[in-house]
This record gives sequence, C-alpha cells and structure tokens, in this order.
Amino acid sequence: MFDRASTFGDTLDSPAGRAVLERHLPGIAASPMAVQYRGVRLGQLVALVPELESVDARERLWAALSEVGDGESRAPYAPALAPDPSYEDIAVPRASAGAALPDAVALWDPMEIRIAGPSHGNPFVDVELDAVFVRDGEEIRVGGFYDGDGTYVIRALADREGRWTFTTRSTARSLDGLTGSVTVGAAREGSHGPVGVDGFHFRHADGTRHLPLGTTAYAWTHQRKSLQEQTLATLADAPFTKMRM
Repeated sequence: MFDRASTFGDTLDSPAGRAVLERHLPGIAASPMAVQYRGVRLGQLVALVPELESVDARERLWAALSEVGDGESRAPYAPALAPDPSYEDIAVPRASAGAALPDAVALWDPMEIRIAGPSHGNPFVDVELDAVFVRDGEEIRVGGFYDGDGTYVIRALADREGRWTFTTRSTARSLDGLTGSVTVGAAREGSHGPVGVDGFHFRHADGTRHLPLGTTAYAWTHQRKSLQEQTLATLADAPFTKMRM
C-alpha cells in the first residue's frame, strides 16, 4: 500500500503503483526527469505537478494508491551482468590488439588510448577493461569502455606533467597487458584545470579563481542536430562557465 510517505521510486517499481501514477500523472513515469525524483516522497512530489493542484485531484490519487494490495510486489531486478571469462579463446595471443595513443598531451587535456580489438558477441557487457597508469611513482586505475565498431577507449585527465606509463588489464586476452607511455607537457594557454572548492569560493587547479555562472540545457538530447549546433554557437559567445543538463 502506498501513501504520502512512500517514495516515488518504490511506487514506480510496483506495477500496480506505476499504473496509478500513469493514470493520475500522465507521462511522469516515462519522463527523463523521473530518475532524479526516485527518492522524493509522494507527498512532496505532488506539489510540483500541475495536474494535482486541486485538493480533489490529490485525494483521488491517494485513494487509488491506498487500494494497491499489500501482497502486490514489484518484479525482481535483473541480475547484474558479468563479463564473459571465455570471450576470447586461449589461442588468442595476449596483448595482441593494436593501441593508438598520442606521444604527448598538454596538462589538463584528456589523454586517450584507442584500441582496435574484438567485436563479436556483446563487448559492451562481455568485456571488462581498465588501465593502471603510473606517474611520479603513483598508480591510478582508469576504467575503459567499448566505443563501438571494434574500438575500445581508455580516457584519463592529464593532471600532472611528466612521463606517464600504463598497462591494460582485461578479461579479453587481446586487450590484456598492453603497455605504453605518454608525455604530459605544459598546459595550453587559457587552460586552468578542473574547478574545486576553496573555502566559500571556487578555484581552478592552477590557482585561478572561478566564477560559476550557469545555465541549463535539459532538453539537449531531444533536439535535432541543427538546433544543438545553434545552441553551441550561442553558448560560445555567452558568459556562462557551466551548464547543467
């Protein structure tokens, strides 16, 4: 049974509870914003919904939710997907995939390693990949991902100058044990590094003060390409220093 104290997420996970929400709050369960409200109590959420502005509309919602049976339970979550330990046969030579990496990158730029590897099966879930970087004697583990068309990517932030070495680790034999090195040089002009908290203010990694002036682009992924490009061009001439989407 659900009431004002129930969370939005728990109600969505119940087929009967979800059906009630869809009937009284059309479209909200399928909204891209729904995931942000999973932990919100229904009593708080209804105050944000125009369809429930009247007392009568809210009472009808509570009455419908109260009729959801105590014995009703949500479908179990699907088990976590694990990589396939036999994705590549033992005959495949270890570290046989080809890796492309830059000789040097600038401080605060992304350091990207692209690997041409296997594409059979479902590499998005069948293969696990990461790399262990070493710089100044310190190890940093960075996860990799499948980028489609037989390409795997490992991307790290070049946050310290000097020589970086790396070794890959993977459940796929051809991707496991690849090695290499990249030199990180001085930062590009105007590049100050990521922003962090400095007391009651914000400051870039190189000490430059940062003034956060933000805007939003919540519907970005739902717009046609031409409008996305127009938005980028407009933002390029705007004073915003951050965008939420």
